[in-house]
Amino acid sequence: MTTNCTWCIALAAHLQTDNQRRIYRGDAPLPLDDTLTEALGVKTADLIQNTHWHNIDLIGAQLNLYWAEFQVPVWRMQGRGWKLWDSLTDTLDADGVLDDYDLIFIDTPPALGYLTINGLAAADILLVPMGESFLEFDSTAQFFDMLHTTFNSIEEGENPAARALGREEMSFSWDAVRAVVTRYDGSQQAELAGLM
Repeated sequence: MTTNCTWCIALAAHLQTDNQRRIYRGDAPLPLDDTLTEALGVKTADLIQNTHWHNIDLIGAQLNLYWAEFQVPVWRMQGRGWKLWDSLTDTLDADGVLDDYDLIFIDTPPALGYLTINGLAAADILLVPMGESFLEFDSTAQFFDMLHTTFNSIEEGENPAARALGREEMSFSWDAVRAVVTRYDGSQQAELAGLM
């Protein structure tokens, strides 16, 4: 399986550093599965693909990204000090990707899985595509309510340990949140789009 997963790269690097500390203390190193072992030799730049459009590159998703969603809880048990919610930002920064691009779009599914939450945590601006129907407007509002509850729960779970260790507390926030109305027909949906 070819590693095309920034989270795999982030955790592999964390576990490698943690294993060096463990060996130094005389403890046995934690084993790395095949995906994480492979990820040690991969940098984010290796995943970036050029496109036909000048200055637009992408990292495409593969099946192992979906697989990583289910592996994250296992990996968190192995690497208890792994800062999952910062891992995407930290990896992009460490690999120089944040310096190479003016804008980075992270397209996540409308689900509150580990990888989506991590993508949202890495974002400075949140763009939410939304259809022009009231049903989609209501569904998006419910999603934001779930997102708020989930982020509060994560902060309440993570911050007591951060305080105890003298680390900065985490807080999920964005510089801006904008809805992008899709499939817009001004003659029929102008009033609802204005409400949104």
